[in-house]
Amino acid sequence: MTRISPRLLLVVLVASLALNVFLGARYLAHRMSRPSGPDAMLTHLVEDMGSELSRADGEALRRVFESHHAQIKSRAAALHAARQRVREAIMAEPLDRAALRAAMESVRQKDMDLHQALEDMLFEAATQISPEGRTKLATFRRIPRR
Repeated sequence: MTRISPRLLLVVLVASLALNVFLGARYLAHRMSRPSGPDAMLTHLVEDMGSELSRADGEALRRVFESHHAQIKSRAAALHAARQRVREAIMAEPLDRAALRAAMESVRQKDMDLHQALEDMLFEAATQISPEGRTKLATFRRIPRR
């Protein structure tokens, strides 16, 4: 049986610890460097889609996104608030059926409003990029970020 010297074992353990700390710090830096949430998710999606397009098409997509960004962000916030009202209505004592139904209908309308803004953005982008870019846009499959 081979014996490992205590000095070698100590060097290996310290090196392993240093590597783990380094990799952990890189992971945290990567995770913290990108904002999260619906607004950030849409920004990342547009970035990912734009990276698949030609330079001109990618720039056009980003310009269209920027022109629609405030409206999309506003409608996403309205949808979030409407969902919060549903949660509050569900937890209310006593349960107010009419208030819950109204809150749910508001979520449905706010969701449709957000989808309309997203469709408007996609429509405008499709009218401003090349046929090749439209094909890439139509067949885009996002790889989930980790």
